[in-house]
Amino acid sequence: MVDKINKIENIVFDLGGVLLDLDHQRTYDKMNDVLNVDFYPHNHDGSIVQMLEDFEKGKVNTETFIWNLQRQANGKVPSGNQVVEAWNAMLIGWKPYKFDLLNTLREKYKLFLLSNTNAIHYQWIRSSLQNRHGIEDFEKQFFDMVFYSHLIEMRKPDVNIYNFVIEQAGLTPENTLFIDDTQENIESASRAGWQTFHYDPKDDLSYVVSAVLNLI
Repeated sequence: MVDKINKIENIVFDLGGVLLDLDHQRTYDKMNDVLNVDFYPHNHDGSIVQMLEDFEKGKVNTETFIWNLQRQANGKVPSGNQVVEAWNAMLIGWKPYKFDLLNTLREKYKLFLLSNTNAIHYQWIRSSLQNRHGIEDFEKQFFDMVFYSHLIEMRKPDVNIYNFVIEQAGLTPENTLFIDDTQENIESASRAGWQTFHYDPKDDLSYVVSAVLNLI
């Protein structure tokens, strides 16, 4: 059951967990293997957590990020390619029906993307879309504007990122629906005045969005 929302003009989608299927455990397991440590970021000291957040804000470059992870190795140091492969292991892929959904929604709504991501995942995303689905320009094909955390140097759930999107895209918050799979991000978007829906990745996105928008 979903709450139906009226007077929506703009829809802002999260990427990972909403449009792109994720499994974080795959990266934890792969990092365990290549680093020979118990790799769960929040089990490490605060500097590792901060480094991961800074990478998503574009404040740490790819080479520094890889080097910092290599430093965590217990024994043989993995290659840069091994670290990248492990870091990308969480990225599962795309359900094509979601591309159809975006095309349909664009006929009636302005669509936006707001994603916490990083340079390594961004490269994988573009390659995956082109090689597996023939999509050359994901951002322009499906969205009016796109906001990637590592390019705008802000990340969810900081409320400033929602205010930034409002200003840059010229949105009216009460006419804007934000769909994200993380409760903390939903709560901060609500504080910025947006209407929100907390999406469960196990659900059919087309059905959920149609129900929320009063289309069914």
